[in-house]
Amino acid sequence: MLVFPFLGLILLSVSLVGIVSMHNGKKAVNQAVHRLKIEMNTRITDHLTRFLELPHQINQVNAAALGSGLMDAGDQAALARHFREQIEIFDAVTSINFSNRDGGLVNAGREGHRGDLYKIVTDDFKSGPFRKYALDSRGRRAELISTLHHFDGRTRPWYVEAVEKSQPVWSEPYVLFTGQDLSINAARPVFDDQNHLLGVVAVDLFLSHLSEFLAHLNTGASGRNIILERSGLMIAASTGENPFTRSPETADYRRKGLDDSTDLPTRAAAAALQDTFGGYRQIRDPASFEFDLEDETQLGSVIPYKGPYGLDWLIVTVIPEQAFMAHVPDTHRATLGLMLITLLAAAGISYLVSRKITRPVSELNTAANALSRGKWDQQIRRPAKIREISDLTDAFNRMASQLEQMFTGLNREIDERKAAEAQIRQLEKAESLDRMAGAVAHHYNNQLSAVMGNLELALIQKDGADQADLTRALENAMKAARRAAHMGDEMLSLLGNKTVRRSRLDLVETCRGFLMDVRTRMPDNISVQIQLPETGLEVMANVEQMQDLLDNLMQNAWEAMGEKTGRIVVDAGTADSADIPPEPRWPLTFSPDAARYVRVSVKDQGDGIAPARMEKIFDPFFSTRFIGRGLGLSLSLSIVKYHNGCIAVESVPGKGSTFHVFLPQAV
Repeated sequence: MLVFPFLGLILLSVSLVGIVSMHNGKKAVNQAVHRLKIEMNTRITDHLTRFLELPHQINQVNAAALGSGLMDAGDQAALARHFREQIEIFDAVTSINFSNRDGGLVNAGREGHRGDLYKIVTDDFKSGPFRKYALDSRGRRAELISTLHHFDGRTRPWYVEAVEKSQPVWSEPYVLFTGQDLSINAARPVFDDQNHLLGVVAVDLFLSHLSEFLAHLNTGASGRNIILERSGLMIAASTGENPFTRSPETADYRRKGLDDSTDLPTRAAAAALQDTFGGYRQIRDPASFEFDLEDETQLGSVIPYKGPYGLDWLIVTVIPEQAFMAHVPDTHRATLGLMLITLLAAAGISYLVSRKITRPVSELNTAANALSRGKWDQQIRRPAKIREISDLTDAFNRMASQLEQMFTGLNREIDERKAAEAQIRQLEKAESLDRMAGAVAHHYNNQLSAVMGNLELALIQKDGADQADLTRALENAMKAARRAAHMGDEMLSLLGNKTVRRSRLDLVETCRGFLMDVRTRMPDNISVQIQLPETGLEVMANVEQMQDLLDNLMQNAWEAMGEKTGRIVVDAGTADSADIPPEPRWPLTFSPDAARYVRVSVKDQGDGIAPARMEKIFDPFFSTRFIGRGLGLSLSLSIVKYHNGCIAVESVPGKGSTFHVFLPQAV
């Protein structure tokens, strides 16, 4: 059976290793997800910053050149060439333009961030017809693409806001009237050296550039990267979804909110953001969130993006947990397989080791059981191959030999001690009988002497004239005879050969009446102090035996005092079974079985009982006085036992003793 604890320990160890391994795997996956989300958010943030700072840097350069006169604000053709050169340099920019105080416009751009180049001009660089021309590979004007008959740059939102604020501004994202893309405009007012307004320079960005960037981030086919405004309107998405839609009825373009997306994970992310944060405008700090989509956990993060000149967008990244857990089941299976192989190998080794241990241990156990049955000639002959067990075997053999010798000696000392104890018991029994015979003989001799003496007086006085003396002598002889007869009754009671009648008895009245008479018989050196309650201590007892009990206890206390001056205190009360001292008390087999007990205590101021004599205090007819002095406590013990009570003793050498009598209280 030793193999099972080994297997249990190994199974526990392997299980703990497996659990820790799986936990660490899960932890590593979570850390990988966290790092990837941080990496994605960092890359998106860095790209956004570069993407959105560039148009304002271009505007700053152009405004400085126009304001200082390095570029002629009235030379529309030169401005067109300059803007085209900048477009060819900065491929992230969609178009660069300048609108002057007369509402005229000059613009160079590309059809999408990778499309063909074009330029836009208004006639005479004033408000009026708006003409868009294609440019060939050498930058020369080619065919007319489109015309807008009434254009005034001064009415455009980006122009108005830049002039009103006199600082760089962003326009709201808007859909081009051609429906080609979602665009955003960075505008900046231009002032000359005298701080006169010359117009507004602006750079347009096609936001589809951001969607392409997001699509190429390494979040997997099932991951989502989304940029949106605080209003919830989409800016760009890694899915390539258009952030706007066209109404088939009105042909108007309308931007889409995140919850209007045609992509299910994107809509689920929108709902999770609303539920988790209570709205997009409530998101103030980077945060993580989770949601379930088709029984698969999606791990998301959202960070606020504060762009240059007041942009306030949100970047959302959503990655399915399963994308990182794809290899985890294989790892778990490999771990479980390794655990099983380890467990089987360890079980086999444990079995072999346990066999080497259990065989000699079993032999030791068999020999030990034989020793416990008294077969002392046990010796294990075959040496064990394990050093510790071999040492244990040698120790067992030595122990068995020593036990055999020891028990042989003990048995001999016991066939001897038993013989000595039998002799001692015979002597003690003889001594006890001797004490009893002496006490009884002494008492009867006293009474017989009194009877015989008084009868002799009666015989002498029978012929005399004084009949009173004759009567007195006969009465004294009768009293002595009665005392002898009472002594016989006491002996019968002591031996259990006489049944006495018990009745309901008020022990307070019995003690008070009897002790008043005892006081008169006490010598002058001893006083009696009685401390009794008014009433209420009732027992089922024999009144004569109770008087004999009190008489014996008082006699015992009186003799303990001897010639010393002092007092005997008698008190009474009630007690619970827990209040009865466990020892020394008599009967030795007494076990409290009543709910309440009546207690009577007699305390003397004698020399106390020596500890060596305390063990014999309840021996039959034991007395510290000379043989024949009396019956000791034997009669009192018999009375108490007959009434289902007990006697307990407290003694302090040199200060006196107290005898407590406990009798069941009458119900």
